[in-house]
Amino acid sequence: AYAAALTQAGFVQQRTNRNDAALATLTAAREAYRAVDGLGGDGDAQVNFAITTSWLMDALSTAGREADALRVGDEARAVVTQ
Repeated sequence: AYAAALTQAGFVQQRTNRNDAALATLTAAREAYRAVDGLGGDGDAQVNFAITTSWLMDALSTAGREADALRVGDEARAVVTQ
């Protein structure tokens, strides 16, 4: 529940032009999902990690950090296609 709350908070922050806060919150949400089982077998954590990452990618792009957006996107894709 904590990771989901962080994801939703980060989404709202990003959509209300608080991008720096969104970057921190969405990164924390990803780490909370990663802590579930190392993203090794919990399908819910894996899918929500990917969803959170997609919103983080938006925030990174807004910040002009395209390379970071692609890097985290590649990581999420690897998680959900393992």
